[in-house]
Amino acid sequence: MISKAKKLVQYFGFRVKPSAIVVGVQKSGTTSLYRYLSLHPQVCSTTVKEIDFFHCDNSYNKGVGFYHSHFLRCWPWQKRSYSFDITPGYTAGACKAERSAKRIHQYNPDINIIISLRDPCYRAFSAWNMYRNKFVENSNWYFEWIKKDNDDINSSTVIRRKENFGESFLDDIKWELCQYKLGNKIEAPIIEWGLYYDIIKSYYALFDKSQILIVFNEDMDADVETELGRIEKFIGMRPFEWSNIDIKRYHVGTYDCEMDVEVLSILREFYFDSNFKIGNEFGINTTWNIY
Repeated sequence: MISKAKKLVQYFGFRVKPSAIVVGVQKSGTTSLYRYLSLHPQVCSTTVKEIDFFHCDNSYNKGVGFYHSHFLRCWPWQKRSYSFDITPGYTAGACKAERSAKRIHQYNPDINIIISLRDPCYRAFSAWNMYRNKFVENSNWYFEWIKKDNDDINSSTVIRRKENFGESFLDDIKWELCQYKLGNKIEAPIIEWGLYYDIIKSYYALFDKSQILIVFNEDMDADVETELGRIEKFIGMRPFEWSNIDIKRYHVGTYDCEMDVEVLSILREFYFDSNFKIGNEFGINTTWNIY
């Protein structure tokens, strides 16, 4: 039951619109980032972690009022003047990234963009483990999910995964690479979402470099307080004593198998050019191309 105080703020408080948009990528620690930032005393949380607005036609067509309805209202004296839209779907492949970047720029060309990245090989392995669990729960989960995006999507043009998907990461990646080279659309794609150059170039094309902050999942794991401090400085928030609270990672995967050397080598080769380009063109330097 909603308290009287909450009802009052719901109707008379001011709505805190996004100070920045965290556009992904998937499986790069965005859930943890959402939880961390929600603990900051200057942040007014959203109703859900992933609003799924700019890339999702069904939501986008409802208008900006619908978008803003996901941002909570706060009393002025609470001094919660910052909020974030954290949606990995805004970088779910090159096409969605281009669509999302254009719509976000139309919404607010001055807004700050935060991109959370993770070694694409290990991001792929994490996504595969998540998908194999989803298929166990619901064999049609992917098609139900994309219908949320656009009711007009023709699922008959999408090639379904093999019935034994999830038994071998190596076999599933080899099969997906073949489909990718043939230009086929497949169910629950994994590898193309790690081609970061094709994904983030849309944001660098529209937003000034000073408006974009890159956060690495590996750095968040190593020193979360320092990385949260970088975000605070980037957005202009007051520094918070993160050491005073118990910070833990969320959605940390525990897997019943490990990625073997062969599939790691295949993925390193597949992502090599993309990793090189983000360093060469955007100054995003990593060690991901070291075998």
